[in-house]
Amino acid sequence: MSDQSHSPVSSDSLPENLAKIEDLILGSGADDFERIKSYSDVFCPFEAIGMVHQEIRHSNFLAYCLNPHKPHGFGDELLREFLYLVADEVETLPSKLELSLMSLHNAEIRREWNHIDLLIRVPNEDGQEIVVAIEQKIHAAEGLNQLKRYTEVVKDHFEKTKHTALIFLPKDATAPSESETWGQLSLQDVVRRFEIVANTRLITAKGTPLLNQYIAMLRRHIMPDNTLTEIAQKLWNEHGEALNLLMEHRPDQHSEIVAAFKAARTEMAETLNAKLKGKGFEGTDITLEPVFDNNWVGHFSVTSWAAIPELSKKVEDKNVSILMPEIAGDRNALRYWSSMVLHPGDAEQRKAIYKTISETAAGKGTGKISIGRRNPIDKIPQYKHFSRIEIAAAPKESDFKETDEFLHDIKSNFVKHWEKALPLYDKLLRSKLLVQ
Repeated sequence: MSDQSHSPVSSDSLPENLAKIEDLILGSGADDFERIKSYSDVFCPFEAIGMVHQEIRHSNFLAYCLNPHKPHGFGDELLREFLYLVADEVETLPSKLELSLMSLHNAEIRREWNHIDLLIRVPNEDGQEIVVAIEQKIHAAEGLNQLKRYTEVVKDHFEKTKHTALIFLPKDATAPSESETWGQLSLQDVVRRFEIVANTRLITAKGTPLLNQYIAMLRRHIMPDNTLTEIAQKLWNEHGEALNLLMEHRPDQHSEIVAAFKAARTEMAETLNAKLKGKGFEGTDITLEPVFDNNWVGHFSVTSWAAIPELSKKVEDKNVSILMPEIAGDRNALRYWSSMVLHPGDAEQRKAIYKTISETAAGKGTGKISIGRRNPIDKIPQYKHFSRIEIAAAPKESDFKETDEFLHDIKSNFVKHWEKALPLYDKLLRSKLLVQ
């Protein structure tokens, strides 16, 4: 973790810079600036409850809209339009003409069925049911082999079903990893189709105002909006210097979190040291101390290892452990994690440590060490991470989280994690590595 410094403004340039900002806000850029402001200066219930970046909430809302039994007033219209889009994308569904004649009143919309975001199941009188599995991605990336697992799940449960489809629904043009078996829909196409249905009905459905607010929220935050993009480009072209000045001096919560962490890191080490008393190899103490910070990373040297040649290295005339718990963060996403890191050092020393850990580690779980991706012994990354966990993240239930709340999560989860994990490392390394 690291601070972000702001460039000072010289007294000579201050009047000129203020004039540029004034022209942006009150002068030639005022109209466009107000148009930009109008995009966010609205009441939106979805923003009010903090669901903008919550993938699970988006899937909940989509499932509600698709469900013909919910009291939104659209009946099966939105579901039918969605199936038309799927039929355009894959060949395994009935034609759109057949879908238009088909009864959807028995349709089931399931959430998180076998971990799949949405599952549409439409039983037919002739026994030829329709099954559509949907994996929606707003911000999260695909999990390892996620789509492959879901393919097998659908195949196992609906082996005799003729009309099945697997649909990947990202916020952008991201292609599914399993493109041969998964079709892809554009969230923009789904939204556009829903918008047409909602606003061209002779009788306005009860859910129309809410659906329109949801679509407007998507365009503000999730999907590209051409009009907004054009206004923003014009402002950057005409008032780029003023906007850069504002960007350079914007409040940055990450910097606040980093500063709070630096002030608390000694306390964090002392708290953990007290909990690790007598929990090391043969009942010894395990102690940490904060050391150098760089590249948004905070390191803690294990002082009881720093005194052991096989587990230490020299940095600026000081012995530190070559294996260190660290805290790192993502400035933009406001996500913070901790891991045990094998630092650069003597090649043979690093190989011995990595071999000891990798041969003993049995993966994730209580009482085990997670080594992440396994590497050939001669291709160990410069910074090899073990036992990585997320210790703090931007909130899921609201759009804002106080810096003090981030720091509380960082401190408590860091201590909780390493209170359990460090004794495992200490006993493993000191019982096996030092005997060899």
